[in-house]
Amino acid sequence: MANAVEILVVCLSGGPATSGLINRQVIEALGPNGLLVNTSRGTNVDEAALLTALESGALGAAALDVFLNEPNIDPRFLALDNVLVQPHQSSGTVETRKTMGQLQRANPAAYFAGEPLVTPVN
Repeated sequence: MANAVEILVVCLSGGPATSGLINRQVIEALGPNGLLVNTSRGTNVDEAALLTALESGALGAAALDVFLNEPNIDPRFLALDNVLVQPHQSSGTVETRKTMGQLQRANPAAYFAGEPLVTPVN
């Protein structure tokens, strides 16, 4: 498929079955005019191959909001003019944000009531 398109949007679940699925061959098949967009999981893309292709011009550009070692992403991404980097936005729905707000209120309420926290951090 990567040979037939110029823009490849990666929307996969994470896990062993998809780890490294977007490898050097897929990245290079997009070509110097190609754009790779990854909004799924950092493990789905071979970052070393992606960086090599972006630095050499074998891939035109990338738009990324997930990375292999978040939040400590490879600094080479930030040095490239052909990469758009942004924070992961998958939680950006009204329903998810409403639930997040409820959780932010539920934890302090439980704490001050002497009850177990809804989401304790160990």
